[in-house]
Amino acid sequence: MKTDIASKVRSVSLLLKSRLEVIFIWSWSTAVACLIVGRGAPPLEPTFKAILSMVFVTISVYMYNDIVDSEADKNNKVKGGRPLPSGRVQIGDAKVLAVVSAVVGLAIGYTINMYAFAFIVFFFVVFGLYSFPLVHLKKIFLVKEIVISSGPIIASLVGSYAITQTVSYQALFAAVITAFMGMVIQPGLNDSTDIEADKLQGVKTLAIALDWRLKMQLLMLGILLVMVVTPLTYSYFNYNLLLPLWMVAGGFIALRYIFPIRYVYDEKGVLKARKMVIMYWALMQVFSILGALNIAFL
Repeated sequence: MKTDIASKVRSVSLLLKSRLEVIFIWSWSTAVACLIVGRGAPPLEPTFKAILSMVFVTISVYMYNDIVDSEADKNNKVKGGRPLPSGRVQIGDAKVLAVVSAVVGLAIGYTINMYAFAFIVFFFVVFGLYSFPLVHLKKIFLVKEIVISSGPIIASLVGSYAITQTVSYQALFAAVITAFMGMVIQPGLNDSTDIEADKLQGVKTLAIALDWRLKMQLLMLGILLVMVVTPLTYSYFNYNLLLPLWMVAGGFIALRYIFPIRYVYDEKGVLKARKMVIMYWALMQVFSILGALNIAFL
């Protein structure tokens, strides 16, 4: 009996470790919205509930995704090492984790308020349909990128409604920028490692449709657009100078690492560029929080 329990705990641990990045990303996006709306000090109970609900719902939809894609992932040199395709964890354990996480996440969301709960359910449905075989939004051209990029926006709305029961345009502005950057990052620096596996599954992504030069041009154009738009609009959304300062300074740093690989794929260069661009994207959210603070001299 003890051995069986230990085995289940080990399975859950392996499954969660394989998805720590996305669990953090979507729950962090919710936390960012709460912190922006609360000017750095939001009420603890609704904030904690919103984040926790998103953690469990994210676990559920990504476990479901891993279950659906487990066979195809065996042919992916990157994803083949995950718990399900590698055979280290049984699919039955992943199914139990997906169901329990869904129930817990939705139950917690229900106790916040109906508005926040509605967006939590929306996230659950959209990301579930992303993987659901009869719909498989993942396989529709451009829809894969749109669904993934919508995550920060939905998570932000969960956070806004959890705190104020209304939309915060300041938090939404930060989420839209984050979502936009996520969309231009995906083809070149994220989905490029999934090209062969996506082809085997019949998935056509921008990473497949665009050659390397166009992917890098899209990424650089996206960064330049953020660098221009943010300084022109930040005051309208009541942000202080910290937000545009980072968007511009960080943008130049990111472009510095993208420029050498703009024409030809170089693995070492791509790894360095990905690290810097992801850092730029992550710190966008940190500076969105700092930019929302009432600092007199800024």
